[in-house]
Amino acid sequence: MRHTILNLDGLVLFELNYGTFSSCVEAAVKRGMGLQRADLRTRNLSGCHLEGGEFQHADFQHAALSYTNFRGADLSGANFNGAVTQDMDIRGACIDRSCWSLWRGNQGLIMDEEQAKQFLIQGFNSAKKYWPGGLTDEQRDWLNSSRRVANGSYPAFE
Repeated sequence: MRHTILNLDGLVLFELNYGTFSSCVEAAVKRGMGLQRADLRTRNLSGCHLEGGEFQHADFQHAALSYTNFRGADLSGANFNGAVTQDMDIRGACIDRSCWSLWRGNQGLIMDEEQAKQFLIQGFNSAKKYWPGGLTDEQRDWLNSSRRVANGSYPAFE
C-alpha cells in the first residue's frame, strides 16, 4: 500500500510503498527528509520514533501522539491543537511558538528544564497583568537563566 505525506498546500513531501502511514513518517525522518508544513492532522503517530525530525509549522491538529519520541526535533510553529500528547517526549526539541498548543490539556509531557522555563515564561508574560504578586528571587533567577531570556528573545523578569 502506498503512503504519502503531503504538505499543507497538497504537495508531496515523501512517499513509501509499504508499511503503515506512521512507518512512512518514521522513514522520512530517518532519511533526513524535512517535513516542514506537513499535513499530519488526525493521523495516528502514537509511539513513533521521530527524534531529530524537521517539523517546522507542521499541522498535528487532533493527531494521536501519545508516547511519540520528538527528542531533538524542530517543532517550532507546529500546531498541536486538539492533539493527544500524553507522555510525548520533547526533550531537546525546539518548541518556539508551539508552546501554547502543547501546554493545553496535556498530561505527562516529557520535557527538559529549558523547555519548562519557556512554558512558564510564556505563561507569565501573557498573564502578568493578572498575577497577584511577584516572584521570589530564586524563581526570578531561575526563569532569567533561560537561554531565551539571555539572547533577548524574552524579556527578563525584574
